Amino acid sequence: MNKYVDTVASNNRAQHWQSLALFQDMM
Repeated sequence: MNKYVDTVASNNRAQHWQSLALFQDMM
């Protein structure tokens, strides 16, 4: 899961935060 977040952050920081919020919501 850490790798996923790292990849998203590398792709786009703004999208990273959006995905992280969604990921946390899933947890």
